[in-house]
Amino acid sequence: MITKRLYRLIHFEKDGRKLHRIYIKDKKKGNISPWHDINLLAYNEKDLFPAVVTLSRYNIAHFEMNPQLEFNPLEQVQVTNPITGKLENQFFRQFPNFNYAFLPQTWNDPTKQDIKYSEYTGDGQPIGVIDLGDTYMPIGHTLGYRIIGGFCMCVHGRFASWKMLGIPHQSPFHDKVKNLKEYEQEYPGKIDAIVQWFERASALQGDNPAFKEGPIEEREFALKMLEDGYKGWKKLKLPEYKANFNYWMREEVISTALVLRR
Repeated sequence: MITKRLYRLIHFEKDGRKLHRIYIKDKKKGNISPWHDINLLAYNEKDLFPAVVTLSRYNIAHFEMNPQLEFNPLEQVQVTNPITGKLENQFFRQFPNFNYAFLPQTWNDPTKQDIKYSEYTGDGQPIGVIDLGDTYMPIGHTLGYRIIGGFCMCVHGRFASWKMLGIPHQSPFHDKVKNLKEYEQEYPGKIDAIVQWFERASALQGDNPAFKEGPIEEREFALKMLEDGYKGWKKLKLPEYKANFNYWMREEVISTALVLRR
């Protein structure tokens, strides 16, 4: 597998609320941005893409990468309690049977139409990847994935949020599962159950729930979406994008290549 990064969990209080942030560290370079500093394309020849876990299998704590804070830590999502009006840590109401991660150096550009569904724009987030393996991975862990497909969730009726489907590098079936058909033969019905989890989780969170748009896409199209997300991320270096999006990014991206290990 791609080796896990060193990371540190920061607990602190703000306005009486307990907040949790995870910072990713490199042994030699110190704090790094899991979004900008991990090289997406370092292992293309091995058919692998790195991703950083933000939701662990059988864990309902909802973490996301914070694009605005220095070093882009992973931070537990805050939501407003409709009764008290106070911000609280968000937890999903059902347990996922998968790990969920995001692909560094990708971004769904919200200023342009989606390349498949022109009625939507990008959701302004890195592209996500659903871990199709069977092993629990902690938040902040970084793995390599073979992308075998993907699907689009429509969020708030106007944003396209793409989810890649990935086989983790350390999985026992990584070398023999190359596409959706082969995965379905190994785990019939699991991908459909994952899609239903996203739809139910969104419906339980409130109004205007997300839903899957269109079919499950094959690997070839998923890789096109990944390429589009990489191009979107590179736009963040342009002056006009820096002015419109208050995202933290180094002047010179480190572009760390992770070490592959079994």
